[in-house]
Amino acid sequence: MQDEKSVLEENYRTYAKRWLVLGSVVICNLSGALIWLTFTAVPYPTVEYYNTDLATVNGLSLVFMISAIPVGAVATIVLEKYGLKPALLISAWLTAIGGGLRIISVIESIPPTGKIALLFVGQTICALGQPFTMYAPAKTASTWFADDQRTLANTFASVANPVGVVIAGLVSPTFVSSTTGELDMLNLLITMAVPAAAGAVYTTCVMTSGEPPLPPSAGGDKTKKEVFGKGI
Repeated sequence: MQDEKSVLEENYRTYAKRWLVLGSVVICNLSGALIWLTFTAVPYPTVEYYNTDLATVNGLSLVFMISAIPVGAVATIVLEKYGLKPALLISAWLTAIGGGLRIISVIESIPPTGKIALLFVGQTICALGQPFTMYAPAKTASTWFADDQRTLANTFASVANPVGVVIAGLVSPTFVSSTTGELDMLNLLITMAVPAAAGAVYTTCVMTSGEPPLPPSAGGDKTKKEVFGKGI
């Protein structure tokens, strides 16, 4: 009986890297929320800056919800069939690239229609990346964490998105001038893009593999061996 227990312990192991992987999911979820709701708390200054209408500005956040269902299906397949590594890298880099394009939209030599088009393209690219980390918390917890830590890991990874929502709502208004009411769009977009860029670099460094050499528990081993097609 003791020998059997020892064999089981040798087959399962938790790695310190699990916290780094969890950090990647947290950063990606947080940065995605910052990009998503950048303009929600400052709609009218955004309308004035881009010389557009309120419906267009509202569409900047709506594009995330529109893309969530079709892209979410793809993200689920990628997560279950190919694992965390490609999913997190796709999310991190799409968010970083989209955030960079949004910054380009403030170049003064670009006509107003070109600015808003660039902003929408950047926002849409970010929206395409978000589901890959929005759906990753449970997979992260089951792949890297032992049974007694999965709830904690899942909670941390999942709560990052609503925390980002709150931060976006608090930070965006601080870029509106109290005297003129004008929005410092360049610095706002840079501020929101920094976590995304940092997340892309961090995720690239951390996600050298999508799963640990040994599963964290029997449950993790079972999850690893499941075939996605049979699950459907």
